[in-house]
Order: sequence, then C-alpha cells, then structure tokens
Amino acid sequence: ALDPGLAGSALALLSLPLSEALSGGLGALGEDFAEAAEAAGVEIRLGQEAVEVVIAEARVAGVALANGSRVMAKAVISTLDLRQSLLSLFSRTALPGHMLEEARNWRMAGATARLLLALRRPLRRETPLFLAGSVDARAAFRHGRVPPTPPLMLDPVSRRDPSLAPEGAATATVTLGAIPYRLFDGGWSHEKRTVLAAQALARIEKAIPGTLANLTAVKIITPPDMESALAATGGDLDGGVLASDQMLALRPGPRTGLPGFYLGGRSAQAGPLGTGAAGFAAAAALMADGAK
Repeated sequence: ALDPGLAGSALALLSLPLSEALSGGLGALGEDFAEAAEAAGVEIRLGQEAVEVVIAEARVAGVALANGSRVMAKAVISTLDLRQSLLSLFSRTALPGHMLEEARNWRMAGATARLLLALRRPLRRETPLFLAGSVDARAAFRHGRVPPTPPLMLDPVSRRDPSLAPEGAATATVTLGAIPYRLFDGGWSHEKRTVLAAQALARIEKAIPGTLANLTAVKIITPPDMESALAATGGDLDGGVLASDQMLALRPGPRTGLPGFYLGGRSAQAGPLGTGAAGFAAAAALMADGAK
C-alpha cells in the first residue's frame, strides 16, 4: 500500500519545473564522441528531421530533410527501429516487397517508463538500486494495466558523470518495467502519470530514506512520450519484442536489400547487445562494402 504522506510529497514535486540538471546536454561521454567525430571531419546537425531516403539508380543517394533541403551521400545508416526505418523513410514502391513485409510483421511493444530526478545533493548510494516487481506485473502489463509494483532500477547517473548535475547537486534515473504503451482505460493522463511516479518514489523512499526530502524536481516519461521524442515505435526501446523469433541471428543484419542503406538501430542483430553495438556493426559493414 502507498503511504499517503509519501504520495502527497510526490504529487507536489511533480508540479515543479524540471531543473537545469535534467534539461539537456550530451554528458561527458557524448561530448567526447562529438568532439572525436568532428575532429575526423564529421558534420553534426541537430534538430533537423530526415523525412525520406533519396534513391537514384536503384541505390541510396542521400536523405531529404523536412525543411526541403537534401544531404547527398553514397550510404545512409538508420538508427531508427526496423518499422520506422523501412515504413517511414521510403515510398511504398521504393523497396522490395519482402522488405516491407518484414517491417510490417516486426512486433514492437514498449514496456518501459522513466522518472528523471533532480536532487539537492548526491544520494547516499553510489551503485544502482534494483527492486523486483510483483509476480503479477507481467500479467497486468499484458492486460493494459499498470502494475502497482513494477520492476524498478534507480541509477544515480551523476555519480559516474558529474557534468549531468550542477556542482553539489545530483541527478538520477528510475527505470520502470512492465509499463504498457496502451492502457485499457484510456490514455496516459496527468493523473495516471502522477500515480505511477508517486508509487515508485514511495518504494525508493523506503529503500533509501530521505530521498523525497532531497528531491527538487521529477519528470515522468511514459512509452508514448518515448515514441514521440525518439521515434521509437510503441515506445519500444529494445527495437522489437525480445521473443524467440526476434533475437540474435533472427534479427536483421546491418545490410539491407537496398544498396547503401544500413540498419544501425536496436532492431538489428547487435542492437540488444549494448549501447552503440548496432551502429558499430553498421559502420563496419559500410566500410567493408566500400572497400570492394
């Protein structure tokens, strides 16, 4: 049962504006990657939507942007999921039928929500906290209900990367599993988001007393938010359901049936193996093909 006092504290915190500690920035690792890429001659463009892959002479020739301009290139690596890569970037007649069929049959199901926490000072914990979900959490998820006790992981991210928080303050992320994209009783209202956050914060408070008093802001991100912000179909951060027929070698490789077009997102074979693994595999395939 949720402690009413803890729930009230969480409700109040959710009404606060998100602090600068959570408002953006690549973090130290991202900034290092960006600097290394630019030193190698890479041009980084942010906030520009790619709406179509340009095809010429039966191969990739670049991408068209939402502002009407084009970026011409001999190869394109898509880090979107399989459905977004093949169904949103090409006209229906541009790709072979088998590629379109594979994308349509690819099963996606978002099951993750996140809380972003801004804290006045670092938590008394330096390593992630794992709290198991209840035995009925998966059943609730399948029926479109939010389990009262979903699997939870609290990660004090600014312990590893101090650039993610102002000096003396801290940030943390809370990852919740078994959270459905579609709810049986309607959409993700503000009230439903607040209840989910309050329940999670109450569990964390019991495991790490004093956490609520240390909070300055909370932001809840649900699967529909992830779909909107990351173009992840259904809010699925795994790039597809991790089922027996969609794992390991049964996932698509980096090369596709269209010359010059590569898959470097989570739907690819290397996608679930680690951050950046699928992009690395796609880049390696591109360089190998260019050497022929």
